[in-house]
Amino acid sequence: MIIESYNKAHFSQCVAIFDSNLGKYFAECERKYFTDFLEFHACRLPYFVVLVNDEVVACGGYELEGGCVTLSWGMVKR
Repeated sequence: MIIESYNKAHFSQCVAIFDSNLGKYFAECERKYFTDFLEFHACRLPYFVVLVNDEVVACGGYELEGGCVTLSWGMVKR
């Protein structure tokens, strides 16, 4: 298992993880919010992927805002 910072090369695998959790954990209407997050914010925030045998199996990160820490888009391949 390897944990590394997200980069745009991980985009499609992260979206596939999101899609694997549709219905039970995410709604279809959230997909655009997630893809926008990956495209415009994930590279500048602490956002990470977990790789097993070169496959992204999880992703997630955090944000610091006004002295508070929030988790951002954490998920594991279903």
